[in-house]
Amino acid sequence: MTLTTAPGPLGVATGPAPADAAALEDAGARTLWLAGGAIDRLDRLTALLDGTRDAVVVPGIVPTGRYPASAVAAVHADAARRHPGRYLTGLGAPQQPRALDALHRHLDELDALGLPSSERLLAALGPRKLDVAGTRCAGAVTLLVTPEHTARARAALGPDRLLAVMLPTVLGTDRTALRELAGFLLGVPGYRAAVRGLGFTDAEVDARADRLLDAVSARGGVEDIAARVAEHRAAGADHVVLSPVGDPAAGAALLRALRWAPCRAAGAPRRNSGVMPKEPTRLPKPELDLDPDHPHVADWFHYADLLTDAERADLRRVREFLRAEVAPVVLDAWDRAEFPMQLVKGFAGLDLAGAGYADPPASRLFLGFLHAEISRVDPSVNSFYGVHTGLAMGSIHAGGTPEQRERWLPAMSRMDSIGAFGLTEPHGGSDVAGGMETTATRDGDEWVLDGEKRWIGNATFADLIIVWARDTDPDAGGAVRGFVVPSPSEGMTITKIEGKQSLRIVQNADILLDRVRVPESHRLSGGSGTFRDAGLVLQRTRANAAWGAVGVQMAAYELALSYAAQREQFGRPIGGFQLMQDLLVRMLGNVSASLGMAVRNAQLLDEGRGSDAHSSLVKEFCATRMRETVALGRQLVGGNGVVLENRIAKYFADAEAMFSFEGTREMNTLIVGKAITGQSAFVR
Repeated sequence: MTLTTAPGPLGVATGPAPADAAALEDAGARTLWLAGGAIDRLDRLTALLDGTRDAVVVPGIVPTGRYPASAVAAVHADAARRHPGRYLTGLGAPQQPRALDALHRHLDELDALGLPSSERLLAALGPRKLDVAGTRCAGAVTLLVTPEHTARARAALGPDRLLAVMLPTVLGTDRTALRELAGFLLGVPGYRAAVRGLGFTDAEVDARADRLLDAVSARGGVEDIAARVAEHRAAGADHVVLSPVGDPAAGAALLRALRWAPCRAAGAPRRNSGVMPKEPTRLPKPELDLDPDHPHVADWFHYADLLTDAERADLRRVREFLRAEVAPVVLDAWDRAEFPMQLVKGFAGLDLAGAGYADPPASRLFLGFLHAEISRVDPSVNSFYGVHTGLAMGSIHAGGTPEQRERWLPAMSRMDSIGAFGLTEPHGGSDVAGGMETTATRDGDEWVLDGEKRWIGNATFADLIIVWARDTDPDAGGAVRGFVVPSPSEGMTITKIEGKQSLRIVQNADILLDRVRVPESHRLSGGSGTFRDAGLVLQRTRANAAWGAVGVQMAAYELALSYAAQREQFGRPIGGFQLMQDLLVRMLGNVSASLGMAVRNAQLLDEGRGSDAHSSLVKEFCATRMRETVALGRQLVGGNGVVLENRIAKYFADAEAMFSFEGTREMNTLIVGKAITGQSAFVR
């Protein structure tokens, strides 16, 4: 008999009794982990998978108003892709009416789902969708079912796949806790609506509640519980997961009665009883405060107070999206160097992509804080957003005719079409304006583009790519034109750049243009029709890049501060040592100076008094300070700072690319130097 236990809502992980270890290995899994609770525990579960060669993780994550079903489904799918064959998706019992309503709306987004209800509803939902995001699972977990349903699940899975059954359990004969469980599940409108859809009345639901709980749960003494476990084992379950319900102390009593040591039961620390395997030492973990209502500790001078109430409300929506949908997936996405495409829909839901081009446009101050917020959670995601909303949309807005703006910008504002910006070339970075090798040749009502582009963000999945090319007409004087090129287009080859160690989520690509034809109507002809249009766009996005550097510094400082409060050496937290405080104060000074400069530059741009030189100085200063700040943060976190899950290493690596793009330090220095001396030091 395999008894895998978990103290109810605390969502702890336990292993099998030692005597069952060999049988579990024969079944294809050394340990079955069950976890419940909030979505932000997923990083701990995936860490277990990383550290255990053939473990199977079964998370029971609950959709709530804070964690909508769509976000839960996206995290499930992402984890399944990361650990093919070793990740089974289970669903805990929703404890809010709106959560269950959301669950029924998103059934098709969730896998392996069973809900307690009438037998007909159980049969309808059953074990379902054993393919998660196109990946074959190692088995299925079926929640709150009878032995007959276990047998049906085994038949559906076949003999070689793992099946786990969860059994709500009460040690003793008191039905109160089980009735409370039924109250959660049977007393909410969404549940009743689903049952009514199958032809049952409310009275019939109530009449069946006690019989249902008897069928899908276990109560009584240890022998009674063991007998119910044996029924499910005989029906084909590899594991029976006992989930104590009611007071956590009652769950701990059940574990003691089964001779299992409580794992964090009633808040107790983990300990080794000799029955369970000894767990590794829990190390301090730097954390970002993702609560959307908390002011950032890195905003020491409260610059965010300069925003209007409406802007702060919009920024709160952004923070909530970043917390719920971006933060849970970026570490894994960075590790795999893949962009989580489900984020596009979330960004679209914010309805802010076109804010800078609205009438009236959003303030540059608000847009700056927006970029800082995104970059604070992940600078790669901010780069994706900035390329689309700043470089691509900005090119059409600055260089397009009114007809061209109307043709492309609405869909891009809705993020139905994603944009990329093709300027940099293999041989042309800082001097691309004067040394551009990509050519555009007029042929009747069309233009023929030839050449290569490099480091083009978003290119692998963009719908539109703004390509800048030199006009070959001798009368054009070498003018550089902008073209809106649909992707894919005949003659255009896009190849992802592999092996990056910075901004790994950004999908940068090489683009080969071999006689790519675009109509004259796709040439951006509403501005100057020259590289000056691109210069206006770069002035705007250079300021945004400075805000991205601010966001990275904020994150590095907050992570280091969090770690300093947790990490103990010589008998006390390292935050109490003078040299550590020196590192933190230097970091905070860098953040504050950078934020102050970015804020003032945004205000000047809003007033119409900003210049390219202002934005260049801000980008140079913020990026240079960012490089120092992430290094100080990595230094404070020590050896633990090079581990991806502690995040500081990711910011340290990402800062290197950010230091170079949107104008290197040297080029921005020369732009500012010319402005303050009146003498150009550019040499060609």
